[in-house]
Amino acid sequence: MTGGVAVVDRVAQTIGVPVVPGYAGAEHKEVSVPLGSMVDISVISDINHQMRVGGLGYATAVTGGSGQLDFTATTAGRYLVTLVGREAELAVPTVH
Repeated sequence: MTGGVAVVDRVAQTIGVPVVPGYAGAEHKEVSVPLGSMVDISVISDINHQMRVGGLGYATAVTGGSGQLDFTATTAGRYLVTLVGREAELAVPTVH
């Protein structure tokens, strides 16, 4: 970890986020992702939602207690991952 930001290799970055019952948000995770890396975002939640990566157009359903979204980090920038309907900010992967 560098300055509070996790640094990962180019092979794969996994961001795991639990969302607990009765909690309006989740622990917000800042993650540094090298350009070209595979990113895997996994969410465990008590209710169904839609998970989105703002600015990249990626979205997936979180149903049956979990959801997963995989993509290759091909565009540099800072992106907010949210749960729609709960308005929870889950993570901010910064691709560089």
